This record gives sequence, structure tokens and C-alpha cells, in this order.
Amino acid sequence: RIIAVLAVGSIFLLAWLGADWATKFQYLVMGLLVAALLSFFIGGIPQWQSEMFLANWSPDGTPQPFWIIFAIFFPAVTGFTQGVRMSGDLRDPGKSLPLGSFMAVRNSILVYFSVVFVFAGVLPNRVLVEDYQAINQISRYGFLIDAGVIAATLSSAMASFLGGPRILQSLASDKIFPILNPFAKG
Repeated sequence: RIIAVLAVGSIFLLAWLGADWATKFQYLVMGLLVAALLSFFIGGIPQWQSEMFLANWSPDGTPQPFWIIFAIFFPAVTGFTQGVRMSGDLRDPGKSLPLGSFMAVRNSILVYFSVVFVFAGVLPNRVLVEDYQAINQISRYGFLIDAGVIAATLSSAMASFLGGPRILQSLASDKIFPILNPFAKG
């Protein structure tokens, strides 16, 4: 609980200082995520075996229900909405938003498919289904995976701290709910 309070307090302070501080924080987060992915690929690619990949091509045991897979995958692809929430800071939102959103989704898909490809060639299906820490078995430096997960979580929290007030201000500016009118001022 103490760590959570410190994390939320730090994120609040960054949001209070402004979007430029939050952007600098996001560079740190991106660095940790890139390091985590590099650790995974550096550890996994040398272990990759085509026989294991082909063995994993068919399902092992009972397939997972759709909603289980959806619950795992969906939070991982919601990060691109952060750009939408920050659209007020863009020079040309009409051009930048669609381009940035499509690039974010494209890059996410490329990363996820490449991670799945490496997983499928390194570990058997049973391990991938049962061991939630399987990525640490493959990665060169497991602590970077943990750092990447924490960084991604803090990044999402930061996006909520910055995006929520902007959405509230937009709703107030549109005068949809009269009770929100005081929040229309920037």
C-alpha cells in the first residue's frame, strides 16, 4: 500500500507539473519497454526451434473461451487512446490523430505477433498456458520484464491523470451538462 500511495503521489505530481513533464516520463517508460522487449528477444531467438513451433501450431487440451483471451488482450491495446486524449496539444489533430492511432495499432500488432512467434518456438503449449511467468524463463534479464510491466502500468495511470481532466473540460466546453460549465475554463 505504501508503494501504491507513493506511485500515485508521484504520478499526480508529474500531472500537476504539466504535460511536458509527463511526456519526459513517457520517454523513460518507452525506454523500459524497449529494454524489456530486447531482453525477451535476445533470450528467445537463440532458443527458437522450428519443431517446437510446429508442435505448438495445434491446440493442446481444451481451448480457452473467447472472453478469457479478450480479457488478456484488450487492456494491452488500449494504450493508443492516450494520444486521443492528448489531442488538444497537437498542431493538426485532424491529420495526426488518425495517423498516430493507426501507427500505434500497427506497431502493437507487429510486437504482439513477433512475441507470439518467439513464444511458440521456445516453450511448449502446456507451459505457456500454465506458467504466467513464462516470459521470465525466456528473457535474458527477467527483471527488465518486471520493470516493463510496472512502467506500462504507471504509463496507463499517467494517461488517466492527464486525459480525464481534458475530457471533462471538453464536455464542459460543449455545454452538454450545465452543471459542468465551471470546468470549461482552461
